[in-house]
Amino acid sequence: MSRFACSIPGLPRGKVRHRSSIPWSWVFSWISKGKTGPRPIPHNYPDREYDSWEDSLADTLSAAWGASGALAPLDEACSLLLVLRFPRPISRTRKTIANAAYPHISTPDADNVSKAVQDAMQKGGLVVNDSRIFDLRVVKWVCGDGEEPGIEVVLRWGAGVTLLR
Repeated sequence: MSRFACSIPGLPRGKVRHRSSIPWSWVFSWISKGKTGPRPIPHNYPDREYDSWEDSLADTLSAAWGASGALAPLDEACSLLLVLRFPRPISRTRKTIANAAYPHISTPDADNVSKAVQDAMQKGGLVVNDSRIFDLRVVKWVCGDGEEPGIEVVLRWGAGVTLLR
């Protein structure tokens, strides 16, 4: 069984949905004309900040993948472990005793962050398609003392990976 591990600093983000809308004036005009002519076309509003974050994540993963010596994208069953570390809220910081890590139980959801990382892995050339990941585990923690926010990615593949039941 082969293994790839990478640590990515920074705040983990969840996959966002693209927003779209149709201006009401277009709909009103279309209805007042007896619904003849072309239908109003929705405007799409992608989140450009998220898109740049996902691209930088894909670049970081691609660079680490190339540095590990594996150059071809995986086209076999893979197991993925994601450890997400979020910053500690100021309201939960203690100055007199140690701040231990604890489970992160608020947004972003684990499944949205895992979708974002899997899409970045596909963009970065680690896997041919993110459907190759059959075993996924996501753990969300709030940072303890001395820890920085980030994402730990552990990808396993090979002969023994399907025996991990």
